[in-house]
Amino acid sequence: MSLVARTIEGPGVPRASWTYQYANLGGKYNREVRQQGWPMVPVGQSEPKITIETQPDGVVKTYEFGKEVAYNDGLLLATSTSSGGAVVRTDRSVYYPDAELATAPFPRAAGRNLKHGATELGEHLNRPVQSTLTTQDGVQFTRTVQAFDPSVREIEVAESNSNGQGRSISTQYYDNPQLWVRGQVARSLVNGIEQSRTEFDTATAQPVRAYVFGRLAQQVWQRHRAHDAAERASTAGAKHGFRCSRL
Repeated sequence: MSLVARTIEGPGVPRASWTYQYANLGGKYNREVRQQGWPMVPVGQSEPKITIETQPDGVVKTYEFGKEVAYNDGLLLATSTSSGGAVVRTDRSVYYPDAELATAPFPRAAGRNLKHGATELGEHLNRPVQSTLTTQDGVQFTRTVQAFDPSVREIEVAESNSNGQGRSISTQYYDNPQLWVRGQVARSLVNGIEQSRTEFDTATAQPVRAYVFGRLAQQVWQRHRAHDAAERASTAGAKHGFRCSRL
């Protein structure tokens, strides 16, 4: 079953429709099914399957998805955007090398997938995008992840373009496993210069101080509920449980 069209309309909402077409659904997977005996296809040489989306304004997006079993099946490999019949932007992604997953800083698999055939498809494997190449207005933009952490998060990224400009981005995260809180950004640096930093309350995992370029920009005070209740009783609710100030 495949989506071929969708429409949005309603009171005060102009009618908008999208249509979809598909191509290259047969042929080469990890085997060439059009040839007798289904010979194996060299890893990475399978042709992609294509989805063509026509948007309400006439812009056409062509998506290329991998279909090589146990390698790139279902992964978005490239996107091409056309307007007025001319290609105005292309995006191409390269995923973390399959051959290097065994020595990657993160687990090869994200848990277990008990669905039949999951091992062959590799749906549960961690295969993050390692680099992207975008071409628009005659300029090429490259983004490369130079380091991931054990949670498959980007911590070191290099960005550049064909005009000779570039920058490096570093990201640090705050996790509190005891409170099931993960992924809050604790610090961000661009070209080694700190852009932002956030300090968190280890008891609640909530932010208490936020800095911008090293300067304190916001601070939040929080008090224990028991203290608040006693204070409200003695002051007829004149006090609040928290105070926030911008500096």
